[in-house]
This record gives sequence, structure tokens and C-alpha cells, in this order.
Amino acid sequence: MPVHVFVGPTLSAEQVLSIIADATIHPPAAHGDLLRLDLGPGDTAVVVDGYYHQNASVRHKEILAVLAAGTRVIGCASMGALRAAELHPFGMIGHGTVFGLYRDGVINGDDEVAITHTEGPRYRVLSVPLVNIRHAVAVAADRGVLLPQQGDAVIRIASSLHYTERVWPAIELAAQDAADRSAVAAFRAFLDDHPEVRDVKADDAADTLARIDELTVPRHLEWTFSPDWRNRFLYDWEANFTGDVVAGKHVSPAMVAKYQQIYHPGFPERWRSFALARIAETAPNLSDDLSTCALVAASAHGVRPASLTADQLRYWLTRDEHDRLPDRDQLLLALTRSYRMPRMASDLVEAAADLADDPQAKAAVAESHVVNAEMANRQSMGIERIKAAVIRRQLAETWRVGEDPETLLAAARDRGFETVSSAVAALRPYFLRQQFRKAVPAKQVTP
Repeated sequence: MPVHVFVGPTLSAEQVLSIIADATIHPPAAHGDLLRLDLGPGDTAVVVDGYYHQNASVRHKEILAVLAAGTRVIGCASMGALRAAELHPFGMIGHGTVFGLYRDGVINGDDEVAITHTEGPRYRVLSVPLVNIRHAVAVAADRGVLLPQQGDAVIRIASSLHYTERVWPAIELAAQDAADRSAVAAFRAFLDDHPEVRDVKADDAADTLARIDELTVPRHLEWTFSPDWRNRFLYDWEANFTGDVVAGKHVSPAMVAKYQQIYHPGFPERWRSFALARIAETAPNLSDDLSTCALVAASAHGVRPASLTADQLRYWLTRDEHDRLPDRDQLLLALTRSYRMPRMASDLVEAAADLADDPQAKAAVAESHVVNAEMANRQSMGIERIKAAVIRRQLAETWRVGEDPETLLAAARDRGFETVSSAVAALRPYFLRQQFRKAVPAKQVTP
């Protein structure tokens, strides 16, 4: 059965593979990594290490989503131990000394396991994790090498330093008086004589992997029967982090839906149907006509043509639409443009439906990422440096509307964007690819 191990500085890839030969090795877990793997029944994910500051850390809800999909999730040693202590009542399996310290409330801070290290794949460790010091102090005290007050002094001194500064020269320098210096010296001597107790994190990780077949969830996860544990952020994360690898690039349903939101000529009509259908959900089914149902739902909330002022309608409509359209159509247009997606990217994917699974759109998204990366490497031209006004011009060309702010805003709202700025942000990743396609003459096709 597939075993995925998220590991960095605690154990090397070689150490992991020496224990589980067919394990799939991943860098330390970051936000979205578990969802990106599309895990399910029969899969095992072992979280050893995880990012804290460099990237957003792995979220509790995404672990719950993987557990709900039937995956066995095990945590130990570092970030994995912390998350397992928080989530073991929900089925995440914790193992090892560090997990026990978190679970029992002996420690609770992220900085207990945090360290600084170099980039992968080597992950050279540059600081000492506090939990390693804490564990070794306890062993030394049990063996009578350190007096209780000496052990307390060592932990107090190490705790006073930021985790990035926990190196032995700094710890020794922070020992201000003779008693503290004596305690640190005695502890260092103990570590030199007993290197086997230096790294409880590595010991936990190795033991967990060696015992992986013994670690099971003995009870059914009853909480998975209810959808109430899901929130709007998880729906959004699933839309953004699941997906396919196309041309070596990760392409999520949200990316493709956003691409279609910009470029598909029929998207405004799709958005109108989606928005009105969502609004109509709160009304009794009095008609097969979607527009009528949406108007009934709006009326139930006090939104009618007569209840809206001219200024309110002008906020959502262009001057021409306000002067030309009947009251009913004006209200429908205002309802469509004012609708907001409670589940964010997940709603956009639902609105795009089959469009989000279109192979050509997926290829376009992947190609755009390749173009952006090549331009950044060759010419140091990151897409973030492209002026918004230039992208806005391409937006107007793509939608075949003028650059008049009122017209462009209406076109953006018709596609589900709140503002022109949000549409500009959505188009930015695809700007360079579109420019290159315009610059290259179309090939002549001959029979």
C-alpha cells in the first residue's frame, strides 16, 4: 500500500528508504500538499516535518479532509507530532515521545520542534530543537547526572532564545551566572558521552516508520458522516490544490475555472445562470423559469424594482442599461452582478462545471506557467512587474469592450468578478502567453 512521507531535516530520504524501501518521499508538509496528492483508502501519509515560516503550515481541515477520504494519516517527531496531538481525537495517529509530550500538555508551543535548516534535499540542520534539549535533560536527570535545578536552568536558558538562535554558543552565552554556566557545561558533557539521546525527533521518526504496520485507527470516524465540519476555506482549498499535472505543472480546477472565467466567450451566460440559481434556492419552486424564481427569492428579502433607488441601480448598471432596460431586467442584472461566492473558488469551479475539466484550457494554464517561469529566468521579468494598465488593456481586448471604466467594470461583473482589479489579478498569470500568441503569426493551413 502506498506510503507518503513528508520529511526534511529530521530524517534524510536515504534513512526513510532504508526503513520503508518503497516509500514516496516529499519535502516537509506545507499548506495544500496533502490535498494535492489525491489520497484515498489504502493510502498512508506520514507527516514528520512541516514548514512554519517559509510557507503556510499544513492546516487542520485539510488533514481532516484526507482522513474523511479514508486515508491513514500518521504524525510524529515534529510538525507531525503537533498536528497529531491536536487531531488524534478525530483519527489522526500520533506516535513517539514528542507526540506524547504534546498530547499530555507537557509542551504546547510550535517552537519546541522548530529549527532552522538549509534548503532540500540536504536540509542541513542549523539549530537545536528545544524538545531535543528537554528530552535529554530529563534523561540526564533520571540518571542523576543533573540536579533538578540544573535541568530547569538549561531548559530556561534555551527557552529564552528564539528558535532560530538556539545554537550551543548562544545558549552558553545566555548562561549569565556561575550556576547556569555550570549546569550548561554539565549537560554538554552528558551529551558528549551519550550521543544516543541527542535527537529524540529523529528517534521518534525512525521508530514510527519501523512500526507503521502496527499503527491503526481502532474506531470508525463518526464525525465524517456530517458535512458540518467542512467550511468555506476547505472547499476553496480543495478547488485550488487538487487537480492534475500537465506538462510538469500542477493545474488545479480553480486555475482552469479562472482561466475560463476570463477567456470563455460563453462564461457570462453561465455565470448568470449560476448566480440566479443560487439566489433562487431560497424561494419556493413556483415556476420552471429561473429568472422568476430568483425574483421571488429577492422579493422575499425586500429587494424589488420599486425598493431600489436610481443610485443603487446605477451602481450595478451602466448608464445605457439603466436608461434602456425594463425594470425586471435591470433587477436581474443587478442580482447577477452583486452575487458573491460563499465557497470562493469552489463555487467558481461549480459555475464552470465541464469548462474546468477542458483539456485545452488545462494545457493553456500549464503553458502560461511555463512561459512565466522562462521569462522570469531569462529576463528577470516577473509577471508581478507588469503594469495593471497594460493588463487592463488586454482585458478590454479579450472581452471586446472599450476601456471605459464603466463598461469594463460591467463586463467584469458579468463574469463574476467584483472589480476590474480582481479581473486584472486573474488575467495576470496568462498575460505573457497571450501576448506571445498575438505576436506569432498564425500558420497557413493548406489542404
